[in-house]
Amino acid sequence: LCCGSSVDQKLKHQQRRFRHDATQAGPQFLLAGKVVASVVVAVWYDHKKGIDQWKDTDVFWWKEYSHPLYWDLSDDEDEKITKKALCTSSHLLLLEALQASVSDIVDSSDSCKLLHDIIERVITVTNFGEILGMLQCNVMEIEFPSPSQQFVSHLQMILEDEEGKDPKDQMSDKDEWESWITDYLSRHGDENGTLASIVGAGLFTI
Repeated sequence: LCCGSSVDQKLKHQQRRFRHDATQAGPQFLLAGKVVASVVVAVWYDHKKGIDQWKDTDVFWWKEYSHPLYWDLSDDEDEKITKKALCTSSHLLLLEALQASVSDIVDSSDSCKLLHDIIERVITVTNFGEILGMLQCNVMEIEFPSPSQQFVSHLQMILEDEEGKDPKDQMSDKDEWESWITDYLSRHGDENGTLASIVGAGLFTI
């Protein structure tokens, strides 16, 4: 069910359409697509194991967080309309991509209908909008030093400690290391010689 994983040319096209649309809209749209696709897979495997009854509260885990509809987070009415249209478009493309995957996953008409029913129950505009709203309300950006930043910083601290030592007690290759740092920062840093940090995100309950 992952978008972009099929040998069928038509299916690849449908998956590429969702990927392209979601990438243009923002990475959160790809993440929302992954969330609902994962729920479909989880429910499908439960059915294969004989668990044929399930409640929305059992699998729609994002409802445990603050999950306003994505478009309701905007005060401007025009922006609300734009955001809802964006969600609707991305939702329909994801629905098409997953429904086209069904024939590659199941081998009987009964199973095919069941999986279609699961997809249509899980992948709704409301669920898609709630997931996007949950991400916007509960995800906090986290920035921390990259390994290269930490290495260069540690090296600079060592070289600074060397400055206070008697010249005969300093590192024999101190000048070489200082030159290496200058060269490394000029090649891998930004215009100010600053190395990029690692930026991630964490999900926090609100």
